[in-house]
Amino acid sequence: MQIPFKGNQLRLAFELSPFNESKLRLHDDRLEICVSSLYRDPGEICVHLSKKIKEWLKSQARLAFCQEVERQRQLFGFKYENISIKDTKTRWGSCSAKGNLNFNWRLILVKPEALSYLVTHETAHLSEMNHSHKFWDLVEQRNPAYKALKEYLRKEAEPVLKWEMLPQSLMHDINNAICK
Repeated sequence: MQIPFKGNQLRLAFELSPFNESKLRLHDDRLEICVSSLYRDPGEICVHLSKKIKEWLKSQARLAFCQEVERQRQLFGFKYENISIKDTKTRWGSCSAKGNLNFNWRLILVKPEALSYLVTHETAHLSEMNHSHKFWDLVEQRNPAYKALKEYLRKEAEPVLKWEMLPQSLMHDINNAICK
């Protein structure tokens, strides 16, 4: 089985572990998942692992957004209050009047350039809290490729915004790992 990650596909590799906790580790193009042997019911394992995979993706999204916001802050000198990672079905991100930046964790599923564009878009709102010509000029100044990336997100939006790690999608691979 594969999951989207940074515009590519990660293969999931499962193995049983004698430890109490399941662990996930990224290795090249593979997400290695050590499944705790405490779980014996395949259905229970699938529910547990779908939550763990989603938590891992969210943590990767938080890391990517924090790094990109900081990179752009050093380049452009803006100030912000907080970064929040959200689980929304209709928006990629937002910026509040108080300077809080909110991002959809599912952006970790698309190519990194799109995540970078969205950071540019939301941090431009720290200067311009609208979508005026001045706002778009600022976005273009900071990210000249923004139009293509905006279009990429528009085309990719529906399936990515609705993407979920469904427990039943893991069943075949989990059964194979347990039966080894």
